[in-house]
Amino acid sequence: MNPIQAFKYFNHRFFVWVHYAKVMILFHVTSPILFILSLGFGMTKLMTPEIASTYLAYIVPGFACSSLMLATNLNVYSTYRTIERGIMTGIMVTPIRLSEITAGEIAYGAFRGFIVGGIVIVLGVIMGEINLSLSLLAAAGFLVLAALTMAAMSTSLAASVKNNELCDLITPIVNMPSLLFCGVFVPVVNYPEWAQNLITIYPLYHVVELVRPAINNTLTFSGALPHLVYMLCALTVFSYIAHDRMKKRLVD
Repeated sequence: MNPIQAFKYFNHRFFVWVHYAKVMILFHVTSPILFILSLGFGMTKLMTPEIASTYLAYIVPGFACSSLMLATNLNVYSTYRTIERGIMTGIMVTPIRLSEITAGEIAYGAFRGFIVGGIVIVLGVIMGEINLSLSLLAAAGFLVLAALTMAAMSTSLAASVKNNELCDLITPIVNMPSLLFCGVFVPVVNYPEWAQNLITIYPLYHVVELVRPAINNTLTFSGALPHLVYMLCALTVFSYIAHDRMKKRLVD
């Protein structure tokens, strides 16, 4: 695979995204802001001031991760349309190979997600719920890994489904369970043991377990290692599936 060719494909997708970037970013950033305001002025009124402040600092990193996930997974519709309308088939006539198209598509989806997640982190800093420190660099690295993994997952789904309606499966199967149960709002340890074991299959759980401690300066190597291994394995598997399904869809 030629990285330069993959970047050319990414560049093509990027310039298309620029035309509606403002609307997409507003859509994805407004949602966590509304959640934070609702919880900040609603739920925290039921808490003591000390607990309320701690809870807001708890949920902001979680919202950064979940916003990244939702923005990245939404790319499944864009990828499906690009395949279905023959755009990728036309691009394959050029010197760009299938592996480079797949890599460029994953990078494009990851870019969309990382931008949104990064904006939420910046908002958290402005609100005073996230402290500026070098640990933010580690959190940013974890967000990049998360964006690539989730982009590979959404690309593999887009290349596998036979109609646009099946892309909606990502919402009830991935997005909603992840948002509600993967530690965005409450610690996962509050759930029954069987639920805790089930939650570990979702990438968002591992992202939250990496990003939140990194932001709070409580991350340890032994605590991060299992989650890093999961994310790297998931990225590898989903990238292979995405390339394989693209090949069957566009070449075979």
